[in-house]
Amino acid sequence: MDDRLRETLSAMMDDEADELAVRRLLSHNRQDEVCDQWQRWQQVRGLMHRAHSPAESVDVSVSVREVLD
Repeated sequence: MDDRLRETLSAMMDDEADELAVRRLLSHNRQDEVCDQWQRWQQVRGLMHRAHSPAESVDVSVSVREVLD
């Protein structure tokens, strides 16, 4: 993904992207890259805004109990 598409993706996150740029982004032939970048930036944004960490949803109690028993 090139810098222009990253800029459009960033503008979308800020609700500032114009329709033409969004169409260009959505027609990009490597949508997997676009989705991966969007997800990474959303995770970072969430962490910066004190959202729950992905690690908070991991339950290790069963594994710990098995090791202790």
